[in-house]
Parts: sequence; C-alpha cells; structure tokens
Amino acid sequence: MKRVWLFLFIVPVPLLCQVLIQGQALNGSQDSTAVSGLPIVLQRMTPETGLAEKTADLLSGRDGRFECTVPQPDSTAHYFITSEHQGARYYSELMTVDASSRRIPTRIVIFDSCRSASRIVTLMHHVIVEDNGAALLVREMRMLSNPLNRTILAAVQDEHESAATLMLQLPPAARGFTPEHANPDVFALHGHTVYFKGALEPGSHQVSFTYELPWQDGRADLTVIAATATRSLDFFVADAGQVASTDRLLDHGPFTIRDRTFARYGSRDVPAGQALQIRFQRPSQPDSDEHPYYALGLTGGLLLVALAIYELKKRDRVP
Repeated sequence: MKRVWLFLFIVPVPLLCQVLIQGQALNGSQDSTAVSGLPIVLQRMTPETGLAEKTADLLSGRDGRFECTVPQPDSTAHYFITSEHQGARYYSELMTVDASSRRIPTRIVIFDSCRSASRIVTLMHHVIVEDNGAALLVREMRMLSNPLNRTILAAVQDEHESAATLMLQLPPAARGFTPEHANPDVFALHGHTVYFKGALEPGSHQVSFTYELPWQDGRADLTVIAATATRSLDFFVADAGQVASTDRLLDHGPFTIRDRTFARYGSRDVPAGQALQIRFQRPSQPDSDEHPYYALGLTGGLLLVALAIYELKKRDRVP
C-alpha cells in the first residue's frame, strides 16, 4: 500500500489531469473500412476567438485508430478532428473536454472524391422576395442533394473557375450579391454567374445567398433558372399586390413564415436550365410635383360641397 501512495506522489500533476482522445478513421465510400496512414489533426476552438488552433498532428494506425493527448483540458473550449483526403477536408463531431474526463471516443469519416455533378439534385429551392425601397431584396435558398457515396468537387471546367461544382445564374439587373452561412471563398461571382466551389459530401447541403433587384420605372423582372433538376421551386412574395404576372408558376395562395404572410407561387419537377419568372409592378404613385396636401385638400373641398348641398336640401324640407 505504501508503494502505491509513493507512486501517486511522484507522478506529476499535469499527467494526472491530461485527457486521452481515442478515435478511428473510416472510409464511407468503401463500406466504412478502416483507413491507415490518414493525416489526423486535433483542433481546439475557444468561444472567445472562434478560431481553431492545431494542438496535435499524427497519422492513423494500421486499423485506422489514433490517439491524441490533451495535456491541459479546457471545459470552455471545443475540440475536433480534421483530415484531408483527395481534395476535400473532413471534420469529426465537436468534443468537450474537462478534467473529469479520462478517455473520449470519436471517429472521422472520409469519402473518395469524384468530379461529376450530373447526379446532383435540388430537393428544394426557395426564393423570398421583399420590397426594400429602391430595390427588391431577394434571398435564394437551395437544398442540394448528393446521392452518391463520393464527395463531388471541381465538376465544371471553364475559363473563369477551374474548381466550380455548380454554376448559378443571377438576374441581369441583380446587384449586391452576398453569401449566407458559408465561407465566402466557396463562391466566385463573374458578371451575373455565381460559381459555387464548395465540395459536396454525400447527403444534403444548403446553399443560400441574397441580392437586390432594383426597380426600373416601377417595374422589376425576377427570373430564376434551375441549375439542376429541381423537385420544388417556390417564390414567397411579401406584397402580393406587386405581382403583375408569372411564367410557369402556380398560385398556391398565402403562406405563413414566422408569423408573416407571404404569397406563394411555385412549380414542381423543374428540369435543369428551365427559367421561371415573376414580373413585379409597383402601384402608381402620385405626381411628385404635386403638393403632398393636394389630395387631402381636394377631398376636404368635396366634403364641404356635399355638406352645403345637404344643408340646402334640409332647409327646403322645413315647412
């Protein structure tokens, strides 16, 4: 018993506090077989900075297994594993490490890559339109599906971008293109063509961005072209009174989004390359040269005339 206490006494305190992360690397394109010799990087991210820093760098073993040591656990930080394989980067789930932990299991799944985007399908394409004063504010959200068991990258080759997965067309008058919830580097804008350069792992992925469509003489034409075969494409318009006409769209009536009511126009099973359009027309505005109280004055004058006529008729009826 004395020997045990003596051993604990001479072990350094940091060694007693360190945590061991044990994981395995698997290839999802090959029935989740173990991957040996895969570069494994342990990253640490703190809420203060939101930036990841490398804390360990190693290779997976013969059976795909690996171990990383966290010498000074930080319960406020998140830890995760990253690895690169055939042009794509993969991430494990986030892990929280504290002093009470001793061993934390994890895994990282990679996929083989291909360069064919022909099988990509858009499950859902939503276009939300609101009047922003001088322009219409348009937000496009696509839910893309990669049905393969491989990661798709660099599917389109052209003179502008050599690593684009998809090409998305904006309306000719669009301005102020802004990506949402994504690394801006995965988008490249040339003219009115958006090149999406992100890698698409197997499964579903959301791609969204916003832009403005300026009013031109009280009109605005919004044309959306399906980049891939699309199962459902819907426009949600905040002011239905501004819709002058639609092309290839059905009127589905009002639709509520977060306690707001939108007019919904949509189409189903849209083939790749087909264009759908909504033409917007602002209600006629009064002549800007007229005094703002002109209409009120005219209305008031008519009311006075009507009141005078009423009083005269009432006098005629008095015996």
